[in-house]
Amino acid sequence: MTVTRYLIKTARGYYRAEAHQRPGADPNWTRFPEEAQGWIDLDACYKACRLYTKNTGESAVVVVTLRPSATSFKAVATPA
Repeated sequence: MTVTRYLIKTARGYYRAEAHQRPGADPNWTRFPEEAQGWIDLDACYKACRLYTKNTGESAVVVVTLRPSATSFKAVATPA
């Protein structure tokens, strides 16, 4: 099963960050989609993207990302 999330990506290649992911990292932007703030609601992400573009003048887009998620608590044996 996969989980769909929506991210904001700027024209410079940065994603809107959730918080400090690493020591010394920018609290607002990251180059890594894994550290980006993921919206569940497409409309909310789109509005935040439009607001960013309006306030800064920098182009940004909404990017769709799919993240795998576990579907059960059963462990699967791997060959030795």
